[in-house]
Amino acid sequence: MLYRFHVHRTLPVWRLVIRDDAGFPAATSAEQWAFTRARPADDTNADVRDAVEAEGFCLFKIGARFSDLDADLAAARPSTAGGKPGGN
Repeated sequence: MLYRFHVHRTLPVWRLVIRDDAGFPAATSAEQWAFTRARPADDTNADVRDAVEAEGFCLFKIGARFSDLDADLAAARPSTAGGKPGGN
């Protein structure tokens, strides 16, 4: 199995990975993406393979900042409002 990696033509920080034997997701078109490389499954990260298997694609953005990570971590923490987890 091969995975095809693409870069968005207008916004190159966005990347799309699809299976070699699949078409582009309905929400986009091939014209928006430039092919960069094909990789075998053993050279593709497991989380990317899992996303492709579950959704039909893996879409991600290059250039995240630690502030983005901090915001996601804060959102993932259970609230302790009122002294109880979940804020209840």
